[in-house]
Amino acid sequence: MSTKQTRPHSSANWGKSWINMVQSLLARFCWRLHHYKPPLVKLPKDQGVVVVANHISGLDPILMVLACDRPLRFLIAKEEYERFGLQWFFKQIGCIPVDRRARPEVALWAAKRALAAGEAIALFPQGKIHTETQQPPLKKGAAWLAMQGAYPVVPLHIRGVAGVGKTLGAIVTPSPQAELIAHPPLQCQQDSKHCLAQMQQQILSAN
Repeated sequence: MSTKQTRPHSSANWGKSWINMVQSLLARFCWRLHHYKPPLVKLPKDQGVVVVANHISGLDPILMVLACDRPLRFLIAKEEYERFGLQWFFKQIGCIPVDRRARPEVALWAAKRALAAGEAIALFPQGKIHTETQQPPLKKGAAWLAMQGAYPVVPLHIRGVAGVGKTLGAIVTPSPQAELIAHPPLQCQQDSKHCLAQMQQQILSAN
């Protein structure tokens, strides 16, 4: 997996020309406003893969999409999924809503089926947005998903975002230089605690 190559936009093909066009426009937007040069994150091919990252702002999913060479299906909080005017788009790109107040396991089972079908699932194991100095314990869902089929876990570290702690505000707040660093894939076997500890170390580290 390489993270050195830079390019104007992600090479991921979403199978719909209008989504690919939106992706290209977002790449230009992030370059101009956030000085973001997405690395080329080559995800394992022809199999399910779990992509995890630290969560510091609402800009994070866009940075991840632009970097990865495969479409990402995000697990997203139900209240965010149902934002006025955005739900149709989240549905088109395959986001999976998580109802954290009632039966969150429904989303995990949907993600498990997507992994079995060879798709790439993305989530933030910290659960919600945190500042860069906070280190909350990770939710167990990412490790559980990875262990369902020995799926590789690709940890990403995001930094340099000006709008830390914001959701939509982070997207329009100029950043000096937003960055995404990818780490080599992890393999979760039978020890979920060890898997979560590895994820925690990687998503909080740029090294």
